[in-house]
Amino acid sequence: MASPRSASARVGAGGWITLLVLTAVALLAGWQPASVWAETGVATLTTAPGWEWMPEANVPTPVAPLRAGPVGEPTLPVWIVDLVGVLVMLVVALAWLRAAGMRHPFPGRGRAFWRAFFVTVTALAAAGAVRSIGMSLIVPAGWDVSMTALLGTVVVSAAMGAVLGVLVGALAALASRPEPPRRQSPRRAGRQPDPFRELGLR
Repeated sequence: MASPRSASARVGAGGWITLLVLTAVALLAGWQPASVWAETGVATLTTAPGWEWMPEANVPTPVAPLRAGPVGEPTLPVWIVDLVGVLVMLVVALAWLRAAGMRHPFPGRGRAFWRAFFVTVTALAAAGAVRSIGMSLIVPAGWDVSMTALLGTVVVSAAMGAVLGVLVGALAALASRPEPPRRQSPRRAGRQPDPFRELGLR
């Protein structure tokens, strides 16, 4: 079983920054003024030229809001859907970061930037897809409307993820650390090379 320290090392400093920023953005999205602004933005987008195909009813906001409870306008089912969306966003991000950290535990600044960028885009798109499906269950609609809403939500969430990913990627790149030099034991450091061993004769 992996220790918490080894798991933290696999995620890396840039990975933890990515998770912290995603959590902070979810908390900000749960703030009432920011939530109203996001809902207004979605309503404006669905009426914009070229976006009339996207139904407004089942298209949630681009970022899953994290709230303490169904206080105010959100009903209990909507709050549960949003909470599941936040969990999906963080789980997807953590799984990607751990898998990438096992392959490249000490990424350079460029790799750290693009890793955090694509993690942010994918996590927000996955959370948006789950929330759109949940909203389709709360507000019943035809399968064509539900599928269109799902597609629109993924597109909008991925676009928001791309914008946010630039910031997250920059922070992750600044936090990336080079691979520490490997320590060589004094016994091996003072040993002379053995030509017979190198040739496989010993």
